[in-house]
Order: sequence, then structure tokens, then C-alpha cells
Amino acid sequence: MLGSIAHYAQGPKAGQLVAADVEAWFQGDHAGGKPHIVAQWADAHNSLAQAWVKADPSHAKYVDDWAKQHAQVVQQWIAANPGTPQPKAPDLAVPFFESFSGEHPGLFPSAVTRTGSDGKSVTAIESVKEGTDIQAMFFDMWRQNNPDIALQDVPGDFVTTSGSGLDPDITLANAMYQLDRVAAAWAKDTKHHPAGIRAEIGAMLRDTAHAPFAGLVGEPLVNVLEITLELRHRYGPPA
Repeated sequence: MLGSIAHYAQGPKAGQLVAADVEAWFQGDHAGGKPHIVAQWADAHNSLAQAWVKADPSHAKYVDDWAKQHAQVVQQWIAANPGTPQPKAPDLAVPFFESFSGEHPGLFPSAVTRTGSDGKSVTAIESVKEGTDIQAMFFDMWRQNNPDIALQDVPGDFVTTSGSGLDPDITLANAMYQLDRVAAAWAKDTKHHPAGIRAEIGAMLRDTAHAPFAGLVGEPLVNVLEITLELRHRYGPPA
């Protein structure tokens, strides 16, 4: 979500969106000096990989179909997790993404809507190299690989949380600060009314905000990736 709206603050690209550079970096398929960005992401964020699978029935079906074609990988996972002899799609999220990353370097499985010859819209999972999914899900990794880049109109915690162990969480104040731009971007992409989307995203942010360390310290946080996945579930993939 934030990767779609962040701008450079200085240099030859001052004022320009970073989205295209996030996509180009993603397509290079190297982060932290290692290959397979998608596998790295899934390994570091098991719960987020599972959230992607759970976000839409088409995602779960895609993983189920993958499992049928990768029986040996599934059996290896079961051997390492004997307490789950019949894993469901979310259980296999990490091995799925690890496998996908090796077979489709520089790509990510994303729901794409196309118009068929009969004029009807059909949505299917395709391997893509650009789009809002990549901009949102891999912005933080891009930021960690480019820590010295100055971004425009970004609250302090957006710059610092990458190394804090909280990413992809940001403070609720940070998210609300960017609400107008986020809502406008989603309204443009999905053809929904800006005011309605703004109100809905604002409610989602407040409802899902959580305090770190069981509320003992710190400001309320929100998980921007989970919000993005929920928006996709409600509104469908961007146009």
C-alpha cells in the first residue's frame, strides 16, 4: 500500500514515486546479497505468507493445485511437521512461496482480471512482475536494501521500523497521516467512490490497531500488508 504512494524527497528523482524502482528491484530477484526475494519474504514473514493464502479462495485453490504437482515437497513438509499430517493450503504457504520463487524468479502470484472474448471479466492467478501487490508487499524489503534514500512526507516510524522487528507494522498515526493518499489511489484503481473507501480504510485501521508488547509500551500499530490484502478481498484486484 505505502510502496504505491511513497515519493523521493531529493536527488534527480525528487518528487517521483518510488513504485517503479521497487518493481525493478523486485524483478532483479536479489535482496541482502541473496537470491529469491519471494522466498526470503515468506521465510521471514510466515504469518503474512499465510495471510495471502487466506485472503481469497482463489489463492488457496492456487496453492492446492501447486501441492498436487509438488507432492514430494509436501511430503517433506509433513515429515518436518508430523503434527499436521493433512496440511491445508495456509499450512503450506512458506514451502509454496519458496518453490514459486525458485521456479519463477522475479515474479509474484497475483490475481489479474481480464476481459474474455465474451465480454465478461475473468480473474485468475498469474505470475506478475509489477503491480500494487509487489509495490505493497515488498516495499519494506526494498527500503531495507536502500536505507539511505530519503522519502518525501514520511513520518519517522516509516523510516525506522524496518530494523525494529515490527515490520511491516507502522504506527496508527503514520497510517492515518497517509490515509487521504491511500484512499485516493485505491479509489482510482478500483473505480469506487473516494469518500466511501476513505471511511472504510479509516475504520479498518482503527479496528485492527494493536499495541506492541501487550500494550505495555509504544504507540498503537497497524499491519499495512494485512490491510492491503483485506482491501483486495473487499474490492478485488486493482484495474
